[in-house]
Amino acid sequence: MGNFMADEVPSQDGRIGGKSQSDMEAVPGRKYWEIIADRLSAAGWSLGWVPIEKRDFEGWRVDAHKDGQRHYVEAEDINAAFLELEKSIRDAAP
Repeated sequence: MGNFMADEVPSQDGRIGGKSQSDMEAVPGRKYWEIIADRLSAAGWSLGWVPIEKRDFEGWRVDAHKDGQRHYVEAEDINAAFLELEKSIRDAAP
């Protein structure tokens, strides 16, 4: 599994490593979710994401699988979905 920094997990106030969610474009031209996707992919995770519309919810479903493990999350914002996915994977690590 890849190396994930503890300060990249969102805090209760929505800040990640001292940055607000509005500052998620960490590298010019790249969104924060793309950086997370690249990091997970480099760690061997297969990823998928789709926009979803339910009767009372619109957002994104993001999933990852590797070595028989599968994680998926739904969130209103794609950045939030990837952050939750990364946290889910990290929390499940031994």
